[in-house]
Amino acid sequence: MELIFWAFLLSLSYYPEYFGFLAWIALVRPIAIFSKLTTKEAFKTGLFYGFFLNLFLIYWISMVTVPGLFGAVFLLAFYISILFWLFSKTYHIKPIYGIVLFPFLWVGLEYFRTLTEFSFPWSDIGYTQSFYLKIMQIVSVTSVHGLSLLIIIVNILLWQILRKEVKTERKLTSFLVSIVIIGGLVSYGWIVIPKYPVPGKVDVVLLQGSVPIDVKWAKGNEWHSFKLYDSLAQTASDTIPKLFIWPETSAPTYLSHNAEYRKVVGQIAIQSGGYHLVGALGAGNKKINKDILIQSISLIRKESLNKDMIK
Repeated sequence: MELIFWAFLLSLSYYPEYFGFLAWIALVRPIAIFSKLTTKEAFKTGLFYGFFLNLFLIYWISMVTVPGLFGAVFLLAFYISILFWLFSKTYHIKPIYGIVLFPFLWVGLEYFRTLTEFSFPWSDIGYTQSFYLKIMQIVSVTSVHGLSLLIIIVNILLWQILRKEVKTERKLTSFLVSIVIIGGLVSYGWIVIPKYPVPGKVDVVLLQGSVPIDVKWAKGNEWHSFKLYDSLAQTASDTIPKLFIWPETSAPTYLSHNAEYRKVVGQIAIQSGGYHLVGALGAGNKKINKDILIQSISLIRKESLNKDMIK
């Protein structure tokens, strides 16, 4: 039951605003627990811990599909169980091996989740720091995986501080290195973030409607999203951007199967005067989607020509 609490605490760090600081400490106790388990126990317990961690993280998928939620939760829990199985195996060979290897195992798992059709990179632990702009600046150098690595390293170092069998010198070193990592991230962010607004032409615009899930997926509410993003695009069109980027599933429908909605998106793009990268649901094989995409582009071109002729 203790692991459920720590799984919830880690999941809380992904929530908006200031909860991200929990990610730096939420794995300390779980790592300590798994270090004392046998390899077989670590696998089973990892499955248990991973199930609740991911259930807390992606519970909202149930608003779209309940079977999909449990399928995703079990798949991601299996990843976590493999992670702690490998940690336990190496730790019991020699503790220092497990300690050094664990951050790389975690980040390797995150990277693996970006591959294949089973990719699911939404829960990389580096994303927990989105509220802290200064800390996030390192991502431009290391990517989110580099930030994840540093977060896991700090958790490992804090675990060393709490271990009774660790010598005082090692505890002090772990504490100082943790301070250096966090202080270094904040200092780097403070240096690279401009102190004053930097003038310049905006070529790319990120549109964020922040539509609540229950509103987005309510039946018949597709037009609500289209009108919202049309309005957002028009407010930014005076900067003459070349590209407008919509969030994931911002168009809550299968654009590949709905000519009417594709036409709406095309009209929004034409009125804004730029290209639009639209997040939407997808279905069907790649060839069918490619053919539909070509048809959509042709439709937009046709409407654009008609608009120019009217002018």
